[in-house]
Amino acid sequence: MVEDFYQYESEAEFGKSWELISSEIKQRFPNRADYVQYREHVFLQHKAVQMFQ
Repeated sequence: MVEDFYQYESEAEFGKSWELISSEIKQRFPNRADYVQYREHVFLQHKAVQMFQ
């Protein structure tokens, strides 16, 4: 499951990775759209990530 999560994150498939996060994290991001928007902002816009390791 962890490997799947990081694979989805590395491919910017944040909606799929949201499915795998814990219930504690889902309390902070109760819907998928908020999580996807946050991840896109942090990784793709704010930090200008070119690759994921």
